[in-house]
Order: sequence, then C-alpha cells, then structure tokens
Amino acid sequence: MKKLILLLFGIALWFVGNSQTEDYEIIAWELLEAKEAFVIASDTLYTTTQVDVNDTILVTKDWVIDSLKSSSYDYIDYSLDVTPYPDYKEGRITWNNEEYTIDVHTGIDGVVLQVNQEDIQWIWNGGGDTIYDGRAVTSNGIITQGLSNVVYASSYNHVLISNEVFVTTMDIPPGEIGGIVSWGKVRGESTPGIDEGKIYLNDANPADGKFTNIAPVFPSYVVPVGGKLTDSTIFVSPDSDPYNTLLNAWNGTIREPFTFFVYSDGVNVFGVLNPAGPQDFITYMFSDGLTVDVTLPDTLALIPGVDSIPQVNFVYIPQSTKTLTVSTTGWPAEEAKRLAYLQIRSAASTQTGGVHVN
Repeated sequence: MKKLILLLFGIALWFVGNSQTEDYEIIAWELLEAKEAFVIASDTLYTTTQVDVNDTILVTKDWVIDSLKSSSYDYIDYSLDVTPYPDYKEGRITWNNEEYTIDVHTGIDGVVLQVNQEDIQWIWNGGGDTIYDGRAVTSNGIITQGLSNVVYASSYNHVLISNEVFVTTMDIPPGEIGGIVSWGKVRGESTPGIDEGKIYLNDANPADGKFTNIAPVFPSYVVPVGGKLTDSTIFVSPDSDPYNTLLNAWNGTIREPFTFFVYSDGVNVFGVLNPAGPQDFITYMFSDGLTVDVTLPDTLALIPGVDSIPQVNFVYIPQSTKTLTVSTTGWPAEEAKRLAYLQIRSAASTQTGGVHVN
C-alpha cells in the first residue's frame, strides 16, 4: 500500500545525510501492512541485500521516530493538489488549495481551522438548549472548565452585546465545548432570507443570534457583524460597542446644509429642497447607511387649504423611499427626516403672503 507521508520524507532526509555514497537516491517506499516497519528501496545503499535491481533496507517504526527527533529541517513541502481531500482526523495538517492556506483538523466536532483565514476560540454552552451553527453569541460572564459560557446575542438591549460578539462555527449541544469565530470566515451554514453584502445583528427578543441586512432602528443598537459572501459563507468582523449608540442620533438627518422654501403660482403651492452649500448634492443619513441625492432641486406639490381653514402639511423624507413626501394626517411611524410642518392657506393667499406656519 503506497503512501507518501511526511514521516517517510523525514526518513529520506536522514538517509541522504547518512549515506556513504554521493549518488544515493530513494526511488520508492512502501508502508508494510504490519505498519511497524518500513522498506526503503534505492539504487545504492551502503548496507543492504540485493533485491531485484534495487537495494533495500528494513527499518522499524521506533527507529524512524528516533531519527526524526534527532533531525532538523528548514521547511516542509505539502502536496498542493490533493484529490480526494484527506479525511478529517484530529491533529492532521494539510494544504488547502482552495483557500491557499494550511488546514488544521482540531478534533472537535469536525472543526477545521484555516490558518490566517479565521480566529477560532473555544467556549462552553452552559444553557439547556443547543446553540446552532452560524449564530451570533456573547459571553454571559460565567466560566465553566476554564471556558466562557455564551448565549445568543441581540441588539435589542445593551445587556446582550455588552461583551464581545462572536459567531459559532458548529452546533454546540448543552453542556459541551464548542468553537466560535471572532474574526474571519464561517463556512457551511446557510443564511436564507439574507442577501449577500453587509449584515447586522438583529434585535429579536428573546435573542436568537440571527442576522439582517437592514440595521435595526433606535432604540435598538446597530451592531455590524460582517458580510455575507455566499449562501454558505459569512465573513465575521463584529463591532459590538454599546457606547456607539449615540451614532443613532444622526439617523434621519441631512449631512450638508440645505434649504426648503415654499412658493405659489397662484393656483398651486410647491415646496423646494435645495443644497445650501457649495456642493450640488445632499446626503441622507439613515440607519441603513448614507444615500447621496443629486437630483436637485427637488420640487414637491403641497396641499393648500382655504383662507379660513389652513391645511396642515407634514413634509418629510422616509428612510424606505428617500423621496420628498407630504402628508396631511401626521408624521410617519417609520424612520424619516422631518423637513417642515406647514399650515397653508389658499394658493392665492400663499402667493402674496406666504404660508401661515412654517
């Protein structure tokens, strides 16, 4: 049974260093079925018996181990295209030609560490239910067997994100050790309903550790987790600082100076949004990020009343559409930039006297 393994590579180096001939060349090796000794074949060995056209020597496994312990090497060359991929085995190290890195088989529930692709830490599930793969978790401050206990994280309140947020890389049954990723790739877990791109921790109550593409709105916390790369891979880089909550205060604002003025042509009444600075754009700041509006000036038809009963107009920009909007019933329940509260008389009176309240 032919095997090309690192152990026998060490044997070859030992023989090269100890051979009494300069033309020494190992051309084949076999692992005996007993797995306690090795046969090494070469063109020339200084102490052998002749077998076919090659000289051979039989060495024991203990001799090989002792030889390796007494030797030193400058580097190790891994096979770069291993097909099929080696079976999972605790302590096994192989080259991953898809991620271009070294795979380390940890021995814990099939978890493989891809070197420099992720940071894996071990934690404890002290709860009564399984914590599922690909979920956001945080420490609850309890230590078991020297490991932090974790629970599902949520941006619903600061308690569930006060400690650092991680993402699980395996199902973790109750009362068992498990792996979490603080930075890097989590593979093999499908995230249905989540689009590729930036992802946030959701604000579920009770917490479930799931993700969303849309940042939760105030008073929930905005906790970026990383990004979804494919349906089965997410990149983890959480930011769970609860003191960043003040950034939510900027949701529903416009970054640059702007003006909103009202005019009438005698028949209709209009509101116009314009940048007030040197730039020809304005930037809307909402919980889903920044949106630049270059379609300015933006003109909106308003709703006039009569001189005796002015009509109330609520003018705003909702986060969902990011377009200039008017309502006569009130402000929207959703996140929005409120621009103006107006009481408008007839179009004719507005043309000569302006709005009643602005």
